[in-house]
Amino acid sequence: MPNITELWSGWKLVEPEKATGGAAARTYNRLKSKRRRQEQVLEMIAADLPSLLSGDHDVVVRDALVEKWVSAINKGEGTSIYDVRDQINFLASSLERGKQQLGWKVSPLSPIRLLKREASPFTVDSFSSMNEFRAWQADIESRLSLLDFGSEIQNETLAGKSDEEHASWGLVLYSALTRDAILNQKYLNSLPLFVDTLCIGKGMTWITFFDQDEEGGREKDTDNLIRWRWILSPSSLALLLRHISFFGHPKVKNAKEAQQYTQRSWQAMCKLFGAEKKSLSKVVAMLGTTFGFQFPPYLVGSLRGRHVSTSLPEQRWRQLLLGGRNLLASSGDGSGSAVELGAKRITINPDFDKISSLHDSADILKSLSSAVYKRRNERRLSHSELTQRLSSIEEEAASAAPIIHAISLWTIQLHREKRKQSTIYRYHSAIARPLFLTIGGSAVKPECALELSKAYDEIIEQTKTQKSKRYNQVVLARFHRFLVEECNFPAVNFGSNDTGLIARNSDANIISEKEYELICAAIISSGHSSLIRICYWIFVLGYRAGLRISEALSVQLADIIMPDSSFDGAELVLIVRQNAFVDTKAYDSRRLLPLHLLLTESELVAFREFCQFRRATNASTKTMLFREGRDESAPLMDNIVHPIIHEAMRSVTGVQKLRFQHLRHTFANNLLLAYHGVAPPWPHPQHLEKIMDELNATYTRTGLYFISQLTGHQSPYTTLTDYLHCIELIQQHYCNLKFEWGADLSGRVAPEEQLEPFLSILNIKQSRIRKWKERYGNDYGEWLVRGFPKVMVGRLSQDTVALYGEPSIQISAVRTLDRLSLSEVEALVFADGKTPDELDRIFRLEGGSCGKLLDSYRNFLYIPSKNQKNDFRHTRPSVYAKDKKEIFKENIIHRALIPLTPPRSHAHKKISETVFSKIFRDFDTTSDLVTVRERLLVFHNGHRARDGYIYIPNAEVGIGFINWLLSLGSGYHIVVNVTGASLSDIPVEEQILYWKKGLSNYTARTDVRLKRVGRIKRHRYGTAFIKIRARSTTKTQILSNDVNNSWAVRYALLIACVMMTSIRDNNARVESM
Repeated sequence: MPNITELWSGWKLVEPEKATGGAAARTYNRLKSKRRRQEQVLEMIAADLPSLLSGDHDVVVRDALVEKWVSAINKGEGTSIYDVRDQINFLASSLERGKQQLGWKVSPLSPIRLLKREASPFTVDSFSSMNEFRAWQADIESRLSLLDFGSEIQNETLAGKSDEEHASWGLVLYSALTRDAILNQKYLNSLPLFVDTLCIGKGMTWITFFDQDEEGGREKDTDNLIRWRWILSPSSLALLLRHISFFGHPKVKNAKEAQQYTQRSWQAMCKLFGAEKKSLSKVVAMLGTTFGFQFPPYLVGSLRGRHVSTSLPEQRWRQLLLGGRNLLASSGDGSGSAVELGAKRITINPDFDKISSLHDSADILKSLSSAVYKRRNERRLSHSELTQRLSSIEEEAASAAPIIHAISLWTIQLHREKRKQSTIYRYHSAIARPLFLTIGGSAVKPECALELSKAYDEIIEQTKTQKSKRYNQVVLARFHRFLVEECNFPAVNFGSNDTGLIARNSDANIISEKEYELICAAIISSGHSSLIRICYWIFVLGYRAGLRISEALSVQLADIIMPDSSFDGAELVLIVRQNAFVDTKAYDSRRLLPLHLLLTESELVAFREFCQFRRATNASTKTMLFREGRDESAPLMDNIVHPIIHEAMRSVTGVQKLRFQHLRHTFANNLLLAYHGVAPPWPHPQHLEKIMDELNATYTRTGLYFISQLTGHQSPYTTLTDYLHCIELIQQHYCNLKFEWGADLSGRVAPEEQLEPFLSILNIKQSRIRKWKERYGNDYGEWLVRGFPKVMVGRLSQDTVALYGEPSIQISAVRTLDRLSLSEVEALVFADGKTPDELDRIFRLEGGSCGKLLDSYRNFLYIPSKNQKNDFRHTRPSVYAKDKKEIFKENIIHRALIPLTPPRSHAHKKISETVFSKIFRDFDTTSDLVTVRERLLVFHNGHRARDGYIYIPNAEVGIGFINWLLSLGSGYHIVVNVTGASLSDIPVEEQILYWKKGLSNYTARTDVRLKRVGRIKRHRYGTAFIKIRARSTTKTQILSNDVNNSWAVRYALLIACVMMTSIRDNNARVESM
């Protein structure tokens, strides 16, 4: 902030209000960043024209000065389009306000909505350097065909074998620069370390760079390279194989030796051609300008190291090329984060209810800081006392936000290391609260290491002084070292450069179109419930539309924009809104997704039918699209959907680290590859050309910006660095295109054309290349392996995968009634104004199914009770409200359908759904069907809705029924009120003992009581009536008067009876009902 005595009130600075966590904390962090950007604008103005800040009258502001400020804002490093827009709009509105109120002489500056183009890299100096380089390159190219290493040594151009080796490696570097556009000097310098990763297969050859040996764990000192893959051109591969054949692999041990080897080789190459010695850095800069005419600007920036993307892991890359399920031993899914502290095993809390308030977590953090703070005039706690206090706080933190639990575990670890109490408190003061405000309730797992490192960088950036920045960076490094050593987190770099974070192990993964089809089939075949259908559509939207899991689960019916009837060209748009259910990342990701372009034709038809089904069965537009019930206004939790989707993804591919987030990565890569017209060497979507036709802009960055909009990112920088893992394929595509000055890119350069300038060096004749092409086609890798047979080259091994087959499960057009869930039955019964035939079509049921179900439901409502009075067996109109009682009486004769009220509370709904689903899980086998029928008959004959109990006339049958009922769920208890038979030959005490013995397997969930003794002779062990108590956890709660009713269980049993009597071809089995 500029140091002035008074700032004019016309400079409207935002004033963020602090918050403890959650959405308010995210708003605070966002406004704080906006305030910081506004202060940067004021600092820039203070350096040139400070009178504007103090609010002087009649100040003259030159146009050149305004243009200078706008240019400086546009050129800001690491800023997003929103940052630039906010800064320019802040400047424009303030200058306009000064013009109106203070009479400033300034030309109006229009506010912007989008980022202006970057300043062109093609300046007079860059063109001059490029022309100089082109002349230098032309000189070298003219001498290539005449080059003879033997004659050059004889002419003493090269001083012996050593210079010849370095000149040979220099030729490899020259080809990598000019033919393959390897413009990142880090990778050029480290190339000698990674020659042993050379692999050939599927018509391409590649070398993989990484910062850590993925198999042996051998650390390579390569200045923390991001994992990246170089696909070699024919010329680069040929020169590399020739070098290895003559001189072997470069003899270097570390990054420093590799850099020295590279620099010496480049100088030897220049000496070999007698060309001017140009440094590698200068050549890279000039090639950056040259390739700027041929490549998209973002690709040139990425290749030069500005926004480096992360390539796929080598094992996953090979699996995609081979097209099969991974058979190699997996290193685990990385989901566990167990910590071993002493003799006690502790686990970082993986789950957290984000809907709940974060205030409790904030209170725990305060108590943790208070525990390590020594106040004046207080006795310092002993080591054992502080250990006990920290352990008790850690137990509370286990149910708090994951970051709070991680901080508490780290605090215990620091205490075990005998750190001073004051040191621990300083650590807490530096990073604990900022971490909580930044991360909130988000997960803290190894898979989220990149997001965690970005939070570190944000905390460092928000620190005011340089000294505090360094201190916070050290403390954050110690905190993350604890996560690495104890929780198996990947190591990350942060706060050490100007281009952003560099993650040493980025979470890079995608799936192919073939795997997508197989995963869809696996999800569908995993069950028949409506939840499986929901998981299927969530998976489809994650892959086809790039939705986050929180965004998919929180889609409401109002968010789907489509016409009531489908027709050719009809659009279907999904609105991703800001609502109370999305997590931190999706909070500001409002966008429109054209699903009619993103989905295939068959998927679009099926999804339109699914949306119509949900609209037809729900009156409110606020109802969640992906819920099973009627008018459900809260989304499903992700821990319900994740196990089904993740299990299918991992079982199909064999990759245990795959998760839902990788569907977004796949979506971004598929879009970018389709935008550039690049076909990856594995199955990929073929229908994305339609959406690419919508992008007619000539400015190539527009494509990347459009993709970042569809994925919900603030800036293309995030999309490029964290989500795109196939940049090497785009790089190879543009390197192989023919380029002529003044003409468009057209055609591809054939492999034999790329090899032609180097044939004299390689000592290969044109006739051999023609024979290789006739035999192996354009697979130049196979050509050159036979040209240099002594060189050992890695190959793809088919033994590492099991080839994928064809999907064997298809979505059934219709289904039977026994496939309906309880929630769907409710939606069907409550659907007003729909004929049975319409309901059959909406619910995709066999013809006539809904009519049978509704008739059965209606019949059960009017089955009379034993006393033949005003009440019925399964309904109780005598206790209804007066108006509802009158309606029921009026419809007794006509037997109108008056649906029963389902359980209302969430806990009761869950009990009902569990009981109902388990009944029909046993329905699939004939032997279990008989048992289910007999148990439901007991309920049907003994149910007394008016009193809320079930009458049991036979002890043996009743005990079997109670045991079966208790096996259906665990959220309820049963009270058995026995009526003793005084006329029986068995004493009453033994009768009670018989009941208790029969229910001994569920002693904790049953309470057998002697209610009274009656004159019963027929039933030797007496009779009973049972009452079900839901949401009770102990027997003491059963005995208390404050218990909930049993409607949740009885409702599920009643609907099961209705279903049993209405299912086609099963009426004969339940005809006694």
